Amino acid sequence: MKTGIALSGGGDKGAFTVGALNALIDRGETFDMIAGTSTGALIAPLLAIKAMKPLNAVYGNVNKSDILSNKPLYAGLITGTGFYGVGPLREIVEKTITESMYQRIMDSKVEIFICTVCLSNMQPIYWTNSETKSTSSNYDIYYWRNREEMIDAIMASCCQPVLMPNQYIHDEPYVDGGLRNFLPIDILIDNDADKITAILTTTGKRYYDSKKFKTIDTLMKTIEIFSRDVAEQDLKWAEFYNQQARAIQNAIERLVQQGVRQEIAAGIFSAFPGNYKRIINLEVIRPYKELGDGLTFDSDAMKQMIQLGYQSVNL
Repeated sequence: MKTGIALSGGGDKGAFTVGALNALIDRGETFDMIAGTSTGALIAPLLAIKAMKPLNAVYGNVNKSDILSNKPLYAGLITGTGFYGVGPLREIVEKTITESMYQRIMDSKVEIFICTVCLSNMQPIYWTNSETKSTSSNYDIYYWRNREEMIDAIMASCCQPVLMPNQYIHDEPYVDGGLRNFLPIDILIDNDADKITAILTTTGKRYYDSKKFKTIDTLMKTIEIFSRDVAEQDLKWAEFYNQQARAIQNAIERLVQQGVRQEIAAGIFSAFPGNYKRIINLEVIRPYKELGDGLTFDSDAMKQMIQLGYQSVNL
């Protein structure tokens, strides 16, 4: 059985993901493939080597100034560099993923996929250490060549457009993969994962927010609405895949019952669009309550998210 895990975006809500991963590792789970978007992209390489100690340290102890630097709003608009600088975040990533840790990641044999979006062609780009042969019209796959390119991909996946500066890799502008794949589950399906764990940082439920919205609040709420919708569509795609796979499996079984040989019955559907060849064992882990806007980065609140994530496994 080939196992995969998809780690959604969510900024500081990645603390929930870390807590859930603590519980999954305690449960004895291992993963052949890991796909991450935004905060999930930061977590993915460290999860490949089960480096949970630095993940818990980062997500349980940082504050906003440790991640983002403030800019005057007008400066970000005029220069096109975003409202926040991400220099502090890059420093954390570079200090955490040392050259020796990078070698451990590459030696782990775990396939890692970091989701970004290239603004030049509006295409999702998965950066990977895998020599996967899967292809799709829905995304492109690039192989990172060294530690620097992997870190560039992580930073690109973490940078929300407008709020944060575009990240350039080989002179091409990249931004947060959550624009297209908030939950990067498609790459796992296409690479034949039999069991997929999906960790989402959104509840998928409606809720009431009673505060009065200023301009920046409205922008953050807009991003939240967009992210929630993309997340639900990503999850629905996996569920739709399973529905189609079950329907084909049932059709094959009925043909066999009517006397058609198994290989002939299976062959009838082998060219079915979408290649729904197996039913995926899908486990979805998500919070039961809202976790915030994702950019607060309050260490006490993030410690609570870690605990909530741990408790949410097997609920």
